[in-house]
Amino acid sequence: MEILAHLSGAHKQRMSLVRRVVDFLGSEYHPTHVLLDGEDYSHAESVLGEFRDIAFYWNRERPTICAPAHVRLLMEDDRCGHLIWLSRRAIEEEEILFVWIVAHELRHFYQATQGFSPSCLRRGAQELRRRAEYRDLPSSQLGPAELDSDIFAMRTSKELIGSDRLNEFLARRQLPRCPFATYPAFLQCLEQLCGQ
Repeated sequence: MEILAHLSGAHKQRMSLVRRVVDFLGSEYHPTHVLLDGEDYSHAESVLGEFRDIAFYWNRERPTICAPAHVRLLMEDDRCGHLIWLSRRAIEEEEILFVWIVAHELRHFYQATQGFSPSCLRRGAQELRRRAEYRDLPSSQLGPAELDSDIFAMRTSKELIGSDRLNEFLARRQLPRCPFATYPAFLQCLEQLCGQ
């Protein structure tokens, strides 16, 4: 696995933190490449919308058109079969959220290469959304693959950074992917329901 950085905004500390997360998770979580991209695409209309997200997972089944030139070159390299792309926003985030984001995207890599069963997560999410405290969560954010990735990221962050630091973080910040105060509790309930 290669960990690459584009521009000076992608610091070596973050590269070593990516390595730490990947090594902690084991061989099933080793994509061919991780790219820390220090470029800012927030106003770049010529690139795919994914480049305005905080991070994404890419494999050869996905397009390369409308990718920034340096990313497209990497995607077109025969050695690049699976890419985790991390944005400048992700790189600049505090450590615990950066770990969460990396683990979340690595879980998407795992889902694509190893598979996962979405049925329990789908049923559990539907059941939990009937509770008053979770009715405001947007169903568009609660697909099984995203929920699985967030539960995995929560567990990984807790194990690598510590439950006290994770709880402190979740008490003062909302997660960028689903910025609702009730979302972490929803994930914890869902994890218990599905026995993950």
